[in-house]
Amino acid sequence: MKKRRHHYVWRNYLRSWSDNEQIWCARNKKVFPTNLMNIGQERDFYRLNELTKQEISFLTLLINQHTSEAIQKLNHGWVELFTAVFKIREQVNNHGLSDDEFEAEVEKQIINLGEDFHCGIEEGAIKFLDGLLDSGTNFLADEDNAIEFIHYLCVQYFRTKKMKESAASSVSQLGLIDMDKAWNILSHTFSTALAWSIYAERSQWSSVILENHTPSPFLTSDQPIINTYAAFDKQVKDHDELEFYYPLSPEKALLLTKKAEYKGMSSKSLNELEASAYNDIMIDMSHEQIYSFQKEQLEMYAQKI
Repeated sequence: MKKRRHHYVWRNYLRSWSDNEQIWCARNKKVFPTNLMNIGQERDFYRLNELTKQEISFLTLLINQHTSEAIQKLNHGWVELFTAVFKIREQVNNHGLSDDEFEAEVEKQIINLGEDFHCGIEEGAIKFLDGLLDSGTNFLADEDNAIEFIHYLCVQYFRTKKMKESAASSVSQLGLIDMDKAWNILSHTFSTALAWSIYAERSQWSSVILENHTPSPFLTSDQPIINTYAAFDKQVKDHDELEFYYPLSPEKALLLTKKAEYKGMSSKSLNELEASAYNDIMIDMSHEQIYSFQKEQLEMYAQKI
């Protein structure tokens, strides 16, 4: 079966803000309740596209810029994975063996593969969400889970519509590649490279649970993981200008940071001013939608979108 609704925000993640699968959403300055199935998704968002030889050559050149041969190999694997179905179809057609059943299966794989892959990552990440929410587990210090945890965060950061459109805007004038066609591959190569960078420097990073028991609960959005350094149109230029903020529920959020003030800290209780500041950053970094479990809270913020 073809899966046409492709979610770029994980539904299971959003359940912390929902009641019986219903969540409050603000979009285009309007506040409304909706089912989790209807938000953070777009028809065929992860549909694969056949790339030209020139586009594949550009991806190869880009991947080979990384200093680690291991990361180069992993990222070439993404190219192979997401172009394989087109190579198989070409070979079958060249031998005159194609039929309607084969073409239907190819089309199903073109539509489903990207979405199915994200579903697999999400299933593996349930333990991370549960651990962070229940006990604030420091997966960064857990050798058995650290790389998978960091990779999950980076995938959630890059997989969204906002990141796709931002990347497309930045390269559109160069004419080197059609970002809409290549994003399925590029988002994974970016995620892999960034995850490796964080993992290699993990001793410098702190994983901090932010506790919010104020009258201003945490919001989330269709860009649920954000780099706080990039808020309010700030241009990020330095390697160390990265700090992940990831709200986990109305009462808890994850801060992944290199800032010295958080070294050795596992949790921090916020005051209302601090909680509101994080909400302001989340709204600024959202794309089209923000989410809350409170209608009144969204009505207060809706005009800022």
